[in-house]
Amino acid sequence: MKAKKAGKAVISATVDVKTVNCHVSVKEKKTQSKNITINNTSYTVYITKTGECYHRDGCRYLRRSQISISKSSAINQGYRACHVCHP
Repeated sequence: MKAKKAGKAVISATVDVKTVNCHVSVKEKKTQSKNITINNTSYTVYITKTGECYHRDGCRYLRRSQISISKSSAINQGYRACHVCHP
């Protein structure tokens, strides 16, 4: 069973004369903010010290250096999208 929203509930089960209650509390899901906008140009991407491309987190080209930057800033500075990770 999966919770649909935050809240509290009591689940009761009765067998013969024995009743057991289970109190359940579901917390609000925390969302991780990545500073994303509708036009997809204001989220975090990564550049390297010597490269010409911007990358997604985890791209194989980020093994040696990884500098965070907004996608719009990377584009304004002349970086192009990585052909491997397609950010």
